Amino acid sequence: MHGEEMIAKLKLDEKNKDKPIIVLSASVDHATQRRVEAMGISAFYVKTHVTPSELAQKVSELLKINNGDKE
Repeated sequence: MHGEEMIAKLKLDEKNKDKPIIVLSASVDHATQRRVEAMGISAFYVKTHVTPSELAQKVSELLKINNGDKE
């Protein structure tokens, strides 16, 4: 199963449809990135263009929002 299939399955599942999804891709063309973003993900990163601290900050932000803590 590739990433788009996994996102589609999660979005169809009532328990998981509103959970934040962060996509990390090794390389992808712009059309694919736009298509994946249109599926309702929370963030999209190309692995070679994101630092661990940026990713950790986004995860922290999404966890706060998902738990109702919108600082």
